[in-house]
Amino acid sequence: MKNDFGDDVFEIKDVLKDPGVLECVKSVLRDVLDYLGIPEEKTKEIIGKIVSAASSYKKLSEYEKETHRLLEEEGVTEIIPQKLTSRAEIIFNQIKDFLEGERVLDIGCGDGKVGELISKMLGLSVDLTDIYEHGHIRDTRLEFKLMPKDRLPYEKDSCDTSLLITVLHHSEFAAKTFREAVRVTKPEGKIIVIESVFAPKPEGSSDAIERAGPFLKLSPEQHRKANMFFDHFYNRCIHYSEDPKKKVTVPFNFKTPEGWKVFFEKEGTAQEKIIHLAIDQPTVPEYHTLHVLRVKK
Repeated sequence: MKNDFGDDVFEIKDVLKDPGVLECVKSVLRDVLDYLGIPEEKTKEIIGKIVSAASSYKKLSEYEKETHRLLEEEGVTEIIPQKLTSRAEIIFNQIKDFLEGERVLDIGCGDGKVGELISKMLGLSVDLTDIYEHGHIRDTRLEFKLMPKDRLPYEKDSCDTSLLITVLHHSEFAAKTFREAVRVTKPEGKIIVIESVFAPKPEGSSDAIERAGPFLKLSPEQHRKANMFFDHFYNRCIHYSEDPKKKVTVPFNFKTPEGWKVFFEKEGTAQEKIIHLAIDQPTVPEYHTLHVLRVKK
């Protein structure tokens, strides 16, 4: 199987056949469960069951359901929402200094909380769009439009800044989604992207980079496999749904930071800045980079 960029995508159980990836997964899961306040002995038990289910399933959906039930029984799924309350604030603070103009379009907005903060704190006009309508959207009181898979429901050059916050690696049509962001953003406007990456080369030190230690020890391909495991685990096991329409797509469109830069510049933008956010969300153990892009004339 291939992702939207033609790269190989692996079965979750095949990902764990790599000993290095398996040890990384165990190490990172320990950190996540410790952050959630799960006792050490219980953590070992939970990780053992997760790894066993992920390594031996006959149907992927069975692994998703079984693991979600385990996490539910152990109270993990109840704790995570409490730990995620600051997620929108973290993202807002990461991007606020790069916003330009009066109109912002949040593409793949999810619950809309980032756009809500931009509107409230900065007084900008914010439009929201996604392929589904989250239950919180109406509470934001912001303009929301459902997003078809092939074309954004906005006119050419209609916004000053577009946001793609951890969207492209979830899009079945990542290249087309980005081209649509370029189309609706004014010439010399900005596109701000946050993406999950593999094989990063961070400089300096921070808590977020320290948390990335197990990833940084892996080879680029091992890191890509680990990203597949955690992206699937977070979106399909922790946030499990029986309804196929509510399942988050996980095509694993991962690139290196340099790979994203090449792609962005090929598609009509210039990368003005990249920031290594590293593992900035302790419950979402994927390495993130922030890309500030300028749409070419």
